[in-house]
Amino acid sequence: DRPLSLVRDTDGDLQQTFFQKHRLPGMPKAIHDGHLAKMSGKESRILWVSDLAGLIAGVQMNVLEFHIWGSLRQQPDLPHRMIFDIDPDEGLGFTAVKQAAFDIRGILEALGLQSWPLLSGGKGVHVVVPLVPEADWDEVKSFCQDFAELLARTDPSRFVANMSKAKRKGRMFLDYLRNGQGSTAICPWSTRARAGAG
Repeated sequence: DRPLSLVRDTDGDLQQTFFQKHRLPGMPKAIHDGHLAKMSGKESRILWVSDLAGLIAGVQMNVLEFHIWGSLRQQPDLPHRMIFDIDPDEGLGFTAVKQAAFDIRGILEALGLQSWPLLSGGKGVHVVVPLVPEADWDEVKSFCQDFAELLARTDPSRFVANMSKAKRKGRMFLDYLRNGQGSTAICPWSTRARAGAG
């Protein structure tokens, strides 16, 4: 019941994958589609699954990745989670990423926020904070941006709040941009469209 985007593979060798947000002809009915009104006042078409049949339908049409919104489709203006995406520079090992996730969890706990780690299937970790759906997307994204920028200022040897790869050298980008309405993040337990499908 979360709006989702799909990464599909057309040829079985990961050479021709594509990102899909809307219904295409011939899609199984178990992958639902519909409309929702965004905070901006614009209407958006969305896809969602509501049961195991929807997941199986995705697998049958070569969906390798399920990316979800941080809200339910029934409450599209109120996020149910926020995500801090730790995105390391190429040269950093997983030990540094893991320590960063522990440190971020500790800071969030000091603020009264519970969190849990989600391995993204890549090199990073998503630190996920479940929310009571009361604050809107702008408030949540603003909090996440302030958090990332403060961390980058107080620990500049490890963190950066700017997505530029050049500025990331030897550090981790704390990506807060997954917290806007319509932004997606990899779904827990999703495979990835990469060798080994991590």
